[in-house]
Amino acid sequence: MFRRPVRWALAAQFSVTVVAALLFGAFVGELAARSAALGGAVALSGSLVYAVVAARPVDGVPLNALRGLIRAQAAKILVVVVLLWTVFKFHAAAHSAAFFATFVLAVLVFSVAALVRDR
Repeated sequence: MFRRPVRWALAAQFSVTVVAALLFGAFVGELAARSAALGGAVALSGSLVYAVVAARPVDGVPLNALRGLIRAQAAKILVVVVLLWTVFKFHAAAHSAAFFATFVLAVLVFSVAALVRDR
């Protein structure tokens, strides 16, 4: 369903999330590991929504393609904001530094997908 750069980016986000959760768990504790996993899950969920919405076929008109990308980015932002609100509303992220560090790393990894070739 997804092209190679998108699959790579989603897999890289998942990998960053797992590694960060393991590292925070080993060095800081279980609560930090859970918070790191939540941070990565929020970023990964937003990217997955972006990929699904952006993958919808469009006709050959460039303006429609641009509208599709804007719609995908808006959906991603909406999902991320709702998930961030949910996590902090219910105090699920007990270790904020681990949460935000993993969240930021996972978001940055998705932007690197443009460098992956689509063969």
